[in-house]
Amino acid sequence: GGITSLLVGYLTDTGNRCHLFGAVVIFGEASCLATYFVSNYWQLLICRILTGISIGGATPVLFSLLGDLYADSSRVYVSTIVGIASNGGAAAGQLLAGFIGPAFGWRLPFLVISAPAIFCAMLIFSFADEPNRGEQEKEVRAHRQLQHTGNLSTAIASNEISFTSSTTVTNSGYSEKIEWRKLVSLVGTPSVVLILLQGIPGCLPWGMIIVFLNDFFSNEGKMSVEAATATLAAFSVGGFVGQLCGGWLGQRLYNRDPRLQCLLMGLSTLLGVGP
Repeated sequence: GGITSLLVGYLTDTGNRCHLFGAVVIFGEASCLATYFVSNYWQLLICRILTGISIGGATPVLFSLLGDLYADSSRVYVSTIVGIASNGGAAAGQLLAGFIGPAFGWRLPFLVISAPAIFCAMLIFSFADEPNRGEQEKEVRAHRQLQHTGNLSTAIASNEISFTSSTTVTNSGYSEKIEWRKLVSLVGTPSVVLILLQGIPGCLPWGMIIVFLNDFFSNEGKMSVEAATATLAAFSVGGFVGQLCGGWLGQRLYNRDPRLQCLLMGLSTLLGVGP
């Protein structure tokens, strides 16, 4: 999934993102659906790998679309909704597996989850409109306004920016593409380095909780599958409350000073270590 996100992230700059997002989700959910029919371990492994590839690929496309649909003054709110939906889906999947699996077999949850997801992805592929790239960025709007009016001072004042001439903008939107030079520059940015340094090890505990804790409770803790699933559901409820409050507070802090949002993330992470 991680490697795929880099490839799909590149493709995000080259074509219709709604088509790309729909295709990536259909690919992953088709492999999820195929899990229902596997007959050996290797078939199961391949299907899960393909699903992981889809999950990694869908994320950069989704946030690219959101960035062009919502301004930075409300983007954290939207990201919070996406995060809640994502974690809610994971929690729902665990509940389905925990309660449907023991009664009807482990295969059925894959069928129940994948079929509606494929249908929704087909709707996005067929009917969703592609937003103009950079539509919500102040500098892009200023460039477009300058093209239409020819008045530089008006473009700067109405969008509250410092005008630069390096951005390529057409009537259809932002047209810059990713290049190796830009990628190297991005990786060398201190904030990006810090995000990577905390994000890579930071994924380990959450991955352990989501993937292995249910099995640990049922196998080592001698809990029933249903009881272990209910315990993880309680964890998901706490995560929902945290995301809701963090999204609301994070956007308000960002609108005041973007650096305050980083402090909120750091403090909340440290507070979560103790429990």
